[in-house]
Amino acid sequence: MEQWMEALSLILKIFTVYTAIVSLFFLLPRRKIPRAQAKTRFAVLLAARNEEAVIGRTVGQLLAQHYPAELFDVYVIPNNCTDDTEGAARRAGAQILPCLGPVRNKGDALHCAFAALKDSGYDAYCVFDADNLVDPQFVREMNKMYATGEYAALTSYRNSKNYDSNWISAGSALWFLREAKYLNNSRMILGTNCAVSGTGFLVASDVIRAHGG
Repeated sequence: MEQWMEALSLILKIFTVYTAIVSLFFLLPRRKIPRAQAKTRFAVLLAARNEEAVIGRTVGQLLAQHYPAELFDVYVIPNNCTDDTEGAARRAGAQILPCLGPVRNKGDALHCAFAALKDSGYDAYCVFDADNLVDPQFVREMNKMYATGEYAALTSYRNSKNYDSNWISAGSALWFLREAKYLNNSRMILGTNCAVSGTGFLVASDVIRAHGG
């Protein structure tokens, strides 16, 4: 038992040292990427379950992006709803993608959306949650990075809007800050893969097609 504990301790120390070394690279200046011509076609996807109270605000912020309206569409995938999420999203201006099969989680809902849009000619997909607050430059910045041709997946800076409400929200805010500034920013500088999770990210349609959704 003691040997197993020593081995586990060694593994944890290795991961800790690795994380600490990678984090130091945030001190290096980031490469400046010039603003790119708006030409990428985006599908913006929101899987939503009982989000009637907040979905309209998020859809409105997405439709108000500083990016040509003809180059991106906002889709809501309502699933297992017992409220009027679909109606609220439609009234806010979103297009609705119904799920025809059973949906257990967000992944299933997104899989339905990818299948429905696979022949729609989009270059990339952006994924959000229904209760997000979205910066008006988000799509423009995603286009700028995607247009370099270097990235098939991109993630963004995100944080908790109620970071000072309690220790749980404060802990989440610190985790998001660590992930964006000390993990993904450092990995971008190093030219390694980012950690994509949750919300506020982009995936190229080529990747989605290659993996079947």
